[in-house]
Amino acid sequence: MGKFSYFIFILWISCLMVSALILFLNGFFLTRISQMERSNCTSSNNLEISDIKKLLQNPEIAGEICWESRKRVVLLVVDALKYEFLDWQNDITNSYYQNKIPIVHDMLNKFPNHSRLYKSIADPPTTTMQRIKAITTGTLPTFIDVSSNFASDKVDEDNLIDQVTQKGVILMGDDTWINLFPGKYLRQFPAHSFNTRDLDTVDREVRNRIFFELQKKDWSLLIAHNLGVDHCGHKHGPNHPEMTRKLNEINVLIKEIINALDDQTVLFVIGDHGMTNSGDHGGDSDDEIETAMFIYSKSPLQDANDEHEPRVLNQIDIVPTLASILGIPIPFSNIGSVILDALPSLSKTSDMWYCVHALWKNVYQTKKYIDTYSAGSYLFSDEKLQELEQMYRGLLQQVPKINDQKTLKNFVKHANEYLKILRASCTEIWVQFDSGLMFKGLFLMFCTLFFTYILINQLPEISMIKIFDLLFFRVIIFICIALSIVYIFYVMQIIVNFSNTFSFISGVILLFFLVILVIKNRYIIMTTWYNNFQSKKLNYIVQITLFLVIVGLFSNSYIIEENKILSFLLITQVWLLIYYNIKQYNTNNNHDKRNRKSFNNISRISNKHRTLLIVCGIIICVAVRLSSYYWRCREEQNRELCGSHILGKTGSITSDSLERILLTMSLVSLALYITTVRIWLRNCGNLSGFSLNITVARYCPVLTVVCIGSYWVLSRLSTSQQIKFTLEYQMNAIPGIAYFFIIISIFILFFRPLGIFFLKQNHQSFAVYEDENVVPKLFDIVKSLLNTNKNENSNNTPIIYGLGTVYSAAFISLSVFVTLLDALLLGCFQAPSIFLMCITCIALLIIISMERYHNANNLSHDVWFYHRGTSSNTKLSSFLLVFDC
Repeated sequence: MGKFSYFIFILWISCLMVSALILFLNGFFLTRISQMERSNCTSSNNLEISDIKKLLQNPEIAGEICWESRKRVVLLVVDALKYEFLDWQNDITNSYYQNKIPIVHDMLNKFPNHSRLYKSIADPPTTTMQRIKAITTGTLPTFIDVSSNFASDKVDEDNLIDQVTQKGVILMGDDTWINLFPGKYLRQFPAHSFNTRDLDTVDREVRNRIFFELQKKDWSLLIAHNLGVDHCGHKHGPNHPEMTRKLNEINVLIKEIINALDDQTVLFVIGDHGMTNSGDHGGDSDDEIETAMFIYSKSPLQDANDEHEPRVLNQIDIVPTLASILGIPIPFSNIGSVILDALPSLSKTSDMWYCVHALWKNVYQTKKYIDTYSAGSYLFSDEKLQELEQMYRGLLQQVPKINDQKTLKNFVKHANEYLKILRASCTEIWVQFDSGLMFKGLFLMFCTLFFTYILINQLPEISMIKIFDLLFFRVIIFICIALSIVYIFYVMQIIVNFSNTFSFISGVILLFFLVILVIKNRYIIMTTWYNNFQSKKLNYIVQITLFLVIVGLFSNSYIIEENKILSFLLITQVWLLIYYNIKQYNTNNNHDKRNRKSFNNISRISNKHRTLLIVCGIIICVAVRLSSYYWRCREEQNRELCGSHILGKTGSITSDSLERILLTMSLVSLALYITTVRIWLRNCGNLSGFSLNITVARYCPVLTVVCIGSYWVLSRLSTSQQIKFTLEYQMNAIPGIAYFFIIISIFILFFRPLGIFFLKQNHQSFAVYEDENVVPKLFDIVKSLLNTNKNENSNNTPIIYGLGTVYSAAFISLSVFVTLLDALLLGCFQAPSIFLMCITCIALLIIISMERYHNANNLSHDVWFYHRGTSSNTKLSSFLLVFDC
């Protein structure tokens, strides 16, 4: 097969996969177009609150009015404050996180007109940056937000911070706010946010600053973002004494802030997201999206909420609420609903008109946004836009007729229905996946892989060469080139109306020609498949099992129990392979006994072979079973039935003795692993010589393990003990040194992987990398020596170290550093899980290699594209094994 023809074939298949990938991504990664418009309003400082009744006679003018500020706002963001942390339960005992913030329960009981508690539902993804964007812009996050500065962290949409900047904004705590809104603060006291091992520094910074700022009067919005609870969840999980300590600190902080508030300030305590039982977040489970929102004001709050209505709201509802309290425009992209009973109260008469104006301004702003967005994107259906337009017109006519509490409640009901439908429409477009596009992409990808597998696996080499030389294939080349040009034009934005339909059609065209190619060669394919099936039944059983596993991924119940199912299938396949090997050996040995005079050596080899296979199978079973102790229960699983596990979270263990045992296991695993690999490489001759890659393989694993072990031991010590041994920057530098050794080693081994050493009898070394094809030449040299007399040219006989494992040793050396990297990332308590995986892989490779060696008749067996046109007998295969080590 020519190299050019092979390249074109790869290009053909790549075009098919690209078409499938584009369709799937367009269905999965839905986009939202950022709107650059800014909301504006006319100040009402010269108007009395009673004048709003007259303004509401012309609702469109009233929607452009911003009423004067009612209060200043202290926004205390407690990272990962899930609703359970504030929800009081009378029958809870022995919990590390429930009922640990009693000040909220006390305020709700003592001052019900001054305090509110809500269950605030966050939209996924539940990550801090996405949540901050949501609670400042009032819009929904998506996986991809299309904007003018896509690569920037800066928020370019209209937001609360930009609107209130002129009135003064103070920030303290998480420095993520600085990256999102640079240069917007009157005073800022940021703290580094990504050191999850540090539970106290950010919280301490907030505590030291907030009370001085509360005494000043030059600000309207004070943002304090605590991270201790979130970092405790990441490090220890919620079920740990440290979580109790951090929640107690939050309780004290809230209590002291309440005591320090004046009558002109209202306190909002919110969580940006929740956390799972393991302390993580980012998904859409109930534990991750259910956050808490607590509001307290020394002056009363409005009682505009139906007492029977559950206090559950969307997190983005805080945006129009804060805008109404601060007297600023509601951000243009907001789709949240104002929380009426969270607004401050002055008098019953003015409160009614204040609520009407706040809610109408909310409706007016969302109508402007939806009209602007739908005009530029065409994503909303005409039916949905007509429904929203009719509801808006009804509200527009209803506003001037409000004159008492009855008409007010009727207006609030209809306005909330309008905002609910509008938000649901946006959610359908921005958050929900397009299953149709995803199915088309998966269909193209599956068909491409299936028919490509048939061509490569079932067609002999000679047939493949003939296919690539046909005129038919040249036509396919032109089609691939034409489609590639279309894709290039789309990327260069020369073609602007390139739709998903055209991607699907182009993919179907390419797939159609691939199917024709399979049909034209169906007789050869069926003949090859039948012959292979008679000799390789086990391979087809494994392939069918793999296919069923892939199909099972489309089942939710399968994914929930995926770890157990895959473990069971792995063990089943291993023992099936062992049984097949033993059966084949017995058959071949019986055949050899009938043709040989001596049977002792054959029986001895057969017994050793069976014993090794069984031992490897037992090792795999034990390793897989032990690995189950490191599994984590999914949120959908019943934790009492999903099985026991050693760790819920690194650092969540409260027993010192168990910590020491697990730490010792990890250190011993590291030491045994690199020692075993080093002994194997040395015995195989792959550590001979002094080249750079051999030096790296010899010494860098040891240095890396020393750094990792030192870091783990020091991390387990208390803060006071760590200070005795090392400073904080030195402590953080230790894993950095380990990363340096790992990255440098991988880089060197990638470019200089071969670990062989060539030495002539006169001890003159041979440069391995002078010729890229040095390994085949070395094999030719050694092979020629076998065909010559032992006494001839004895002085010129070379010594070659590591020739038998020239390729396998390169992968082993590289896998060492990848394993050490995984161990460092997993942590000291979960690191043994990666070594269990390595043991399983090694044992499985031994079983497979024994089966392949036994069934192979020549070097090119089962790999048609390695064949050079010359066959090699079993003697040459044995020759390779002689030089293995």
